[in-house]
Amino acid sequence: MSQFKILGNREDLVVGDGCSITREPWPFFDTKGGGIVFGDNVVISSGVYILTHSHQFSKSNWRDLPEITPGQPTIVSDDVFLGINAVILPSCKRIGRCSVIGAGSIVTEDVPDYEIWSGNPARKVKDVECVS
Repeated sequence: MSQFKILGNREDLVVGDGCSITREPWPFFDTKGGGIVFGDNVVISSGVYILTHSHQFSKSNWRDLPEITPGQPTIVSDDVFLGINAVILPSCKRIGRCSVIGAGSIVTEDVPDYEIWSGNPARKVKDVECVS
């Protein structure tokens, strides 16, 4: 497995069998908001960011931002492809089986099984058939 950058505990990152993590720029995994679980045969392209926590912004506390940590892991199901520079935000807690996230996409919500999502914010482009 290639290297990657991590914010949080490495123990909160679970990587299934047959996963592929590509090289520079290294993917960035934030496990502080409940961890990240990759299923089997997930492909993680260069520059992918998976963020699991956020901050509570208000005008009165902009210098001291309290963290919001949802406490449940982000699940990337089996046979998912994450395109180069895709960003998975904390509001997305699951990417469904055999789904594809397009290059440069910003994912703000859960992605169902067998769908291709792309854009900013990412939206369904079409269904996909999964051969596994």
